[in-house]
Amino acid sequence: MEIEKIFFLDDTYFENCLLSNDIPKEIAEVSDSFVKITTDKSTIKYVNLDYIQMIIPKNLKVISS
Repeated sequence: MEIEKIFFLDDTYFENCLLSNDIPKEIAEVSDSFVKITTDKSTIKYVNLDYIQMIIPKNLKVISS
């Protein structure tokens, strides 16, 4: 999933990244709560979902009444 911004509990964030559940087997054996975040072509981080505060996907359509 393409992400516009992803905020963490410590108020840091990444912009323009990719989020997926494609994690190595070693991490998956420890916990199924991790996701893979790719911030550019070569930077990959594995983050526990408990540390994510908010995810804003790209192409988010806001509907107001």
